[in-house]
Amino acid sequence: MDVWMILAVMGAVILLLNLISGSCGHTMWLLFQGSIAFAVFASDFEWRWSDNPYFTAGVAFAAAFFATVVTSRLRNLIEGEPVRD
Repeated sequence: MDVWMILAVMGAVILLLNLISGSCGHTMWLLFQGSIAFAVFASDFEWRWSDNPYFTAGVAFAAAFFATVVTSRLRNLIEGEPVRD
């Protein structure tokens, strides 16, 4: 897999997550989602659990999305804010 393609996919995954969650401009969310996506891609490099780069990108997208949702909901629960659906 080409490194530039991986970086482009990671950028697209992070951009899509921020557009969906409405959190554009929040640097900490970008770093958090980027580190999740990077961890998924790095695990695929190390253990080769998928030969399809699009599947890997989908798993990275899903992992970053669910990590963002869980973290956001936990923060709202701790701070006592209402949960938006």
